[in-house]
Amino acid sequence: VEYLCDNLTPKRNHRTLELYAIFLAGVVCPEMRRAAHWRTFALQEIVANMASDLLSDGVQCELSTDYHHLVLKNYLNVRQLAARNDLPVPAAMDEALKRALEFSMHAHKPDGIVPSLSDGDAKSYLDLLALGAQLYDRADMRFVATRGAEGTPPAARVAHFAASGYSV
Repeated sequence: VEYLCDNLTPKRNHRTLELYAIFLAGVVCPEMRRAAHWRTFALQEIVANMASDLLSDGVQCELSTDYHHLVLKNYLNVRQLAARNDLPVPAAMDEALKRALEFSMHAHKPDGIVPSLSDGDAKSYLDLLALGAQLYDRADMRFVATRGAEGTPPAARVAHFAASGYSV
C-alpha cells in the first residue's frame, strides 16, 4: 500500500483503481498503523482524480462510454465502501459522482444497453445505476436501472452534455 501511495499511475483509470485499492486497504485493515492515512490520502486523491478525469458535465475525459463506466464503477466502489463503514467523503466526490451517474442514466438505451461510443463494448451498466439510485435516493436512476419496473422516469427525455458533446 505504501508503494502504491508513492508510485501512483499519473492519471486515468489505472490511477482510479490504485486509489480504490489504497482506500480498501485502509478500511479493511484498520489495525494497520497507517490505515487512517491511507483512507484520507485515497479520498483526497480520488477527488483530485475526478476533477481531472471527469469533464464538467460528468463524462469521463476519454469520451468512451465503456471507459466512463469502468471509472464510474471504481468511484462507486469507494463510495459504497465508505457508506457501509460510516466514513464521510468530501462533498465534491458526491457531486462528481452524481454528474457521472446522470450521463450513465441517459446513455442507457431502453433495452438496458449503453452503446459503444469511442473505445469499448456495448453492454449494460444497470447495476451501477441501481447502486447510484440507492446511494443518492434517486427515483429516476432507479427507473432506468429497473427498466421501468420501479421509480419514476427521468424528468427530461433529452439530455445534452455540453463539455463532452454528447446529446441523448
